[in-house]
Amino acid sequence: MNLKKIGRIILGLFVLVVGLSSLGIFYLTRGLDAGEAVSIENVDFLSLEDGIYEGSYQYKRWDNKLKLTIENQSITSIELLDDVLFEDENVRQTLIERVIDEQSLDVDVVTGATVTSKAYLKAMENALKSKMK
Repeated sequence: MNLKKIGRIILGLFVLVVGLSSLGIFYLTRGLDAGEAVSIENVDFLSLEDGIYEGSYQYKRWDNKLKLTIENQSITSIELLDDVLFEDENVRQTLIERVIDEQSLDVDVVTGATVTSKAYLKAMENALKSKMK
């Protein structure tokens, strides 16, 4: 193989890597602004009956579905039935603990995972609002 042919192969591989990287960055950042703008309404837990509430949120790669268990007007557990595309157990657990500890959807989002946090919170809001008195 001559030097010219090797140079073309290296250039082609470089262009391929840059192109794939650009597509990956585009995919990962697509929808971040809209996801960060999602507002979460707090829910009056005193209006909730005991039971299991299912809710979901659908937006690009942040689709998720969960169920909450309410006992004595308090959230006692939150279980994910279908997680976001790039799930992170630490983000999920931190947010669930905050909601259960504070008995509120008005909690701080997880640093570095704002859109994912809001996606989970929106699914919780949708679940709780689905059966309000």
